[in-house]
Amino acid sequence: MATVRISMPDEEFIELKEIATYIEKLKFEYNMPIMSGILKRCTENLQIINFKEIFPGYNFTKILPELKIDENGYAKFDIEQVVNNFDYNIKHYNEGSPKLFIKHILNSNKSFKLLEISDTLKEMKMADTDNKDEILSLINVFEYITNLSEFKYRDYFYFVQFVLLDIKETLKLIKKINFNELFPENDYNKLYPELQIDKDGFPKFNIDEVFAGFKSDIDYLREICPDLKDVKNFIDIISSSNENFNFTEIKNIIERVDKSKEMLNDMMNTGLMTSMMNNVSQGGELNHTEEIQDYYDYGLTEFKTKNATMTFELNK
Repeated sequence: MATVRISMPDEEFIELKEIATYIEKLKFEYNMPIMSGILKRCTENLQIINFKEIFPGYNFTKILPELKIDENGYAKFDIEQVVNNFDYNIKHYNEGSPKLFIKHILNSNKSFKLLEISDTLKEMKMADTDNKDEILSLINVFEYITNLSEFKYRDYFYFVQFVLLDIKETLKLIKKINFNELFPENDYNKLYPELQIDKDGFPKFNIDEVFAGFKSDIDYLREICPDLKDVKNFIDIISSSNENFNFTEIKNIIERVDKSKEMLNDMMNTGLMTSMMNNVSQGGELNHTEEIQDYYDYGLTEFKTKNATMTFELNK
């Protein structure tokens, strides 16, 4: 059994474990800053509905008291107070799918569970009105949010985030590898001087400086790779975009070594990303297969290692 020595402080090991376990969670950080504005629009939509006219015969004081329907039939709850009481702490969201994330945040205000309110309204019988479809679109907050342009998958944006996440975690892992022990037959300091391998065998390159050298501009990527179905080309373009760091070759060399390949797959969970990318190449959008969706929703696996022993030197 191979032993790969990796020096890693406590906080970095915890971070790496969380990323390997919840790789999908990270992308919601890009949505959370806009959620308060979206939820405000959803609650404002409820206040333009005359509930007595649209849902005649219902006692809203008993059914949905949080709406605070007045004698004229309009909701009079405090919008700012309601919006401020939703949970915007990204650390409280472990969901692996956008749909579960939306459902979670819609019900995160315990005194105004917007998703439950919406579901209740959808079950009620509506009066025959000319604007019935418009009213349905206002009360169906889940569909309203998922159809917003700023919350749609934004395929390029998310693809870039996945590829960059893979790159950054690979860089972190590369820096923890002792090349003298793992590749004693080769002088990788001469082959790839950008690694800046020290006498102790560990690379000394600056992760942030190297990472900043990869292309991530959406307009640029759209221009040179307009078709997201060509997943391999898309990944290769970003991975090889740093002219001062031969990332693709270095990663391929490491992955060709059996004892490090298991470590890479386990630590970075690259199999999940590959499966998702392959699915996109067949479907054209970020539509998950049932198997992958089950993984996102219910099967977030625990971080583990298989056929390698890793020695961690903590708190150095």
